[in-house]
This record gives sequence, C-alpha cells and structure tokens, in this order.
Amino acid sequence: MSTKFGAKFAIFSAISASLLVACGQPPGQEVSKSESRSSDSASGPKKVTEGNGYSTFKWDGDGSSLSSEQRKYLTDLSTRYNGIFAGLDGKPQSEVDALGFPTSKEWLDAKDLTDDELLDRAKQGDVKAKAFYVDRGIVKLEGLVSSSGAENITEVFQASPAARDEYQKLAIDTQVAAAEILKFHPSPFAAYLFGQTSAVTGGMQFPIAASIAVAGDLGDTRSPELLQAFSNKVGAMDSSAVMSSYNNMRNIAGLK
Repeated sequence: MSTKFGAKFAIFSAISASLLVACGQPPGQEVSKSESRSSDSASGPKKVTEGNGYSTFKWDGDGSSLSSEQRKYLTDLSTRYNGIFAGLDGKPQSEVDALGFPTSKEWLDAKDLTDDELLDRAKQGDVKAKAFYVDRGIVKLEGLVSSSGAENITEVFQASPAARDEYQKLAIDTQVAAAEILKFHPSPFAAYLFGQTSAVTGGMQFPIAASIAVAGDLGDTRSPELLQAFSNKVGAMDSSAVMSSYNNMRNIAGLK
C-alpha cells in the first residue's frame, strides 16, 4: 500500500470508525417516532412530494413535461450516481419504492427547496428530505474539490487549513447523516448514498464498489451488473480496502 493511499485510507477509516458511535442512540435517548417510521408512512410528517402517479418507474417522467434544465439535472444526477436511477426504468413503481429510491419528481421538487427547508423536514423525520440534504453536502464538497484543482477532499484539506476549517464539519456531518439513513432505514438506495458520500469524504472510489455489493445484499438484484460496470469504469481497486468498507457498511446496515 503506497504512502499516499495509506494516508487517504487512514483518514477514511478514522471517519468510518466513528460512524457507529455517532449513529448510535445516546444513553437514555430513543430514536424519534417519526425517524423510526418508514419515510412512506401516511402518518409521518409531510414529505417533499407525493407519488408521481406512474405505475412503472420512469426516471425522466413523461419526457415532454420536463424542461431542458430539469432533464439535464436528472441526467447529471444519474451520472454522478453511476446510473443507478436510469437502470430502474420500466420497473413497477412499488418495487422501486421498496428499494428506497426517490422518484425524479421528488428530486426535482427537492431541488427547489432551501438547505434549511430540507434540514427542517429531515429533523421532522422525512428520510427522503434527509437524503436530499446529504446529496447537497456531497455536491458542495465535490464543488470544493473541483474549484481547488485537487484530486480529492483530502488533498484540499492538506493544502488549505482555511478550507479544512470551513468544510471539515460539513464533510463529517454529511457522512454521519448518510450513515444514519443506512443504519435506521437500510435500503439499496441508502447503501448507494452512503457509498457516494464515503467516496467524496474519503477521496477514494472503493466505497462505491462496496456500497453496490451491500445494495445487492439489501435487495437490488442489479448489483452484479452495476458492480461490473463500475469496475470497468474505474479499473482495479484494492480488494482489502473494498472488503473492509463492505463489512463496515453491512455492520452499519445491521446485516449479519
């Protein structure tokens, strides 16, 4: 293992090791009733949006009703998450709901909400709003890396103490929130979200591979094909790092 990789892995491992503690219930404190219920419960707080009315999942809706900006947003989103949304096209909506995936309409509606509005809904127990809030954090961190000309967030923090002071809390809060979703509401989408978050905050690609495998364990039958496509895209990864991340995610998700 190279010194450069070892430093990145040490930072990622330090964050990951703290997640089970951060996500655990503090002594004497119960998980809120709204947080412990499914995000689709009719008795829960108001969701970001209601269902889109389609009997089968369609990532771009009916196409003609979307603006070019909306279509670009959905295309970019699907690309960032390695095609996990578009690959669901044509499946029964109820099946997609069971996998934990928000609809395209829910993503578009959430796009129009402020960070504070999403955070408020998340605090009320809206799991999808919490997922959208996590994605906002991912985008901000990715934007920081891009604007800094660095390869990953680790290099940004090492090169700029000012950026570290400003963004380190965001990185930790985003990672912990993603872990909370995976721990209290395990689903394939929760695994994908956690893997994407871990890749950005850790500066490495292997958590995404691990999350695809965990998503398969949680019921996404597309997992082998998605994992093969991702492996073809990024090339060889450290197998021990992938396995360590995989076991950590399974542990968070409560899988034995």
